[in-house]
Amino acid sequence: MKAKSNACSTLYSTPWVEGVMATTDAVAAIIATHNGRSRGYLISAIESVLGQDLRPAEILVTDDASTDQTAEMIGERFGSAVTVLSLPKNVGPSGARNHGLHIAKAPFVAF
Repeated sequence: MKAKSNACSTLYSTPWVEGVMATTDAVAAIIATHNGRSRGYLISAIESVLGQDLRPAEILVTDDASTDQTAEMIGERFGSAVTVLSLPKNVGPSGARNHGLHIAKAPFVAF
């Protein structure tokens, strides 16, 4: 395999990977949260994803039945850059991630 280097990482060229990581439409970022507004990490996590050199095709935040207006805060702060998936019932971290996985359109995901 032939290595390709850039500032972020080294990519290995194979027939099925060639060019995939160079384009952002191949990856969806999924962030699961419950009451993320009051925990402080959610804004930092979303800003970190938005700050990447290669942005993902979509950023999905699965709001796991929060009671602190997490979904509203994300919509106000990030607008259409982030898609909020609000769950009516708390399903836990793995359930929230799996819900995002089912909704994601990109062939690859990052949690």
